[in-house]
Amino acid sequence: MLQDRNIILIGFMGTGKTTIGEQLAKRLSLAFIDTDEKICSISGLTIPEIFQQKGEKYFRQLESQVLTDVLAQASQVVSTGGGIVIQEVNRQLLNARRQKGDLVIWLTASEETLWQRLKLDSNRPLLKAANPREEIASLLRQREDLYRSVADYTISTSEREPAAVVTEIIDIYFKGGF
Repeated sequence: MLQDRNIILIGFMGTGKTTIGEQLAKRLSLAFIDTDEKICSISGLTIPEIFQQKGEKYFRQLESQVLTDVLAQASQVVSTGGGIVIQEVNRQLLNARRQKGDLVIWLTASEETLWQRLKLDSNRPLLKAANPREEIASLLRQREDLYRSVADYTISTSEREPAAVVTEIIDIYFKGGF
């Protein structure tokens, strides 16, 4: 039964995973889980505070723990952090969940779209570089194959309203796109 499956949204920061995930969950009457929100709840810190106080390694360990816990449940839409695919253990978990019927959607956007969405966002620790626009391009190149390795479908969110993307995912979901 489809309701026993998860829909997992992966993709770079700024692709709309949370916005689309919330709308998708509402339309399908499923629970919505944002792994970054869970990490903040567990740690009592914001993502930038975690990076500053405890470092990226600690964040990635907590991220893997949260992903494991979240994906032990079913019937939910899960929005993951943009770097979830960095760790091999997370990719293995996502692929294992795909084998069990979960649907993994990779949301993408052009570099220009991402820059426009992220340039004023001060809550992105990885973009606190000398040239954040170049950092976006670099991180995208580093992660592209990793996203592809765990995705069932790829959907661009560039120049699209979230509702249109939600409708596309629902079409895939009900066509048994698992």
